[in-house]
Amino acid sequence: MSSLQWLEQTTFSDWVLTSLIGFPLMLSLHAVGMAISMGLLLILNLRMLGLSSWLCLNSLSGLLRTDAGIEVKTDGLVNTQ
Repeated sequence: MSSLQWLEQTTFSDWVLTSLIGFPLMLSLHAVGMAISMGLLLILNLRMLGLSSWLCLNSLSGLLRTDAGIEVKTDGLVNTQ
């Protein structure tokens, strides 16, 4: 709980709460990020189900790399590095 109290007392938190643009900007960025994430998941799931065979997974391989050291190969296997 102390980390949440610390976060509430930061300058950034004060800016989000008191400025006219802070909260709407954070909400908009969150909505855009969620839309991108859900769109990518939808595309990948449709491809794995075989409903969008026109979409080549090799073209999406750059989007499947993460900073966590997990890479999804185009053959459907997951490699951890």
